Amino acid sequence: MASLRRIVVSPLMQVVRTFLIIFNILFWISGFCLFVIGIWATAQLNKYEEIPRPNHYDGVAIVLIIIGLLMAIIGLCGCWGALKKNVFLLKIYSCFLGVVIICEINVASAGYAYRSKIKRALSSGLNKTMKAYKNEIIFRGAWNEMQEKLHCCGNRNYSDWFKVEWNEVVTPKNRTVPISCCKDITNGCNNVANIKNDTLVNRYIYTVGCHGVITDFFRQKFLAVACSALVIALTQIFAIAGAICFYNHVKKKSNYEHM
Repeated sequence: MASLRRIVVSPLMQVVRTFLIIFNILFWISGFCLFVIGIWATAQLNKYEEIPRPNHYDGVAIVLIIIGLLMAIIGLCGCWGALKKNVFLLKIYSCFLGVVIICEINVASAGYAYRSKIKRALSSGLNKTMKAYKNEIIFRGAWNEMQEKLHCCGNRNYSDWFKVEWNEVVTPKNRTVPISCCKDITNGCNNVANIKNDTLVNRYIYTVGCHGVITDFFRQKFLAVACSALVIALTQIFAIAGAICFYNHVKKKSNYEHM
């Protein structure tokens, strides 16, 4: 029985084989990148784990990690199968690559479909924790860190703090915000009532709400990932077609040489 390694493929199939090898090297790299992005997204979310957030954020990050690992493994199988002209590995590669394409399209679609629900759920969570700022040290620390690092204040904007009693000495009518909203920490920087001209408020405190900053940040990141996934999916369709043509060609050559 002739070895599959000695089977001479046609020039066209040799081009297809080269494409599969190069594609799967890039595919492996893409999978590794998606895995890293998923880990990064999870780490970013966990920075503010005390703040309630929609489960869809975590779900998308976890799916990215899983898809990244699958892509890395599948890329190795496809590359090895093309190099060794292994029909079995190429069939497995084609099947699993099809599954990955379906997952990528579902992730992109889910991210788009849930965008409104995510924003509403995040807003609700931020409002609840603002009310707990006064008595819950965990929420207070999370809010202070978030406002300082993201340069934001309140949920929708800084005036949200006027509606809650966020410490022992203020009331909603005092028009004050936590000191973590201050751009430069100075005495009285967080007392908006002392600023006669509302247009000057922006000089002293962050006026943009944290809800908008967070949703814009993750929308941009996940939109980029979703677009990349769709582009990769289109390329993968060509890879599946190439793999099917190549292993059918190898199989026919093998059967012919065995006769």
